[in-house]
Amino acid sequence: IIIFSIVLMFVYFGNVTMNHYSNRRVEFKKAGKWYKHNSKKNDKMLIANYAITNYYARLSKDNFMKREQTESNNLTDLIHELHKKNVTYVYADDFYIRRLKIKDKNSTDKNKKAWLFKEVRDKGLATGKFKKVKEIIIKDELKGTLRGTIFNVLK
Repeated sequence: IIIFSIVLMFVYFGNVTMNHYSNRRVEFKKAGKWYKHNSKKNDKMLIANYAITNYYARLSKDNFMKREQTESNNLTDLIHELHKKNVTYVYADDFYIRRLKIKDKNSTDKNKKAWLFKEVRDKGLATGKFKKVKEIIIKDELKGTLRGTIFNVLK
């Protein structure tokens, strides 16, 4: 009974935590749900916020590439890396990109790579290596309009 109670406690607090974040970062929740319903078995998505997105996608960690796992520092290198690592989607979100303007450490940190997602969002289509497949738009009274775009990585 004690072990069962502990397991229930973890499940409950895990759900409370994710529901809290899902209200704050709803764009990642929507990206996760889209990915769950539209991905194929071997698809892989480069994502800035793995935890929330994967919680709603309910896919294997192998279906994601975390931003910290990228070695690239520019769009050209990223395209080659995405092909090499068989990444099929990139989710470029406003959450971190918007923070670049104020030099927030969560966007400028070398491991966060928000500038790289901005490059995909702003210049990716022009390279011919990305195709926009889904735009997520959230209207928030306090934050304004939040946008996220899911791109298919083309070979």
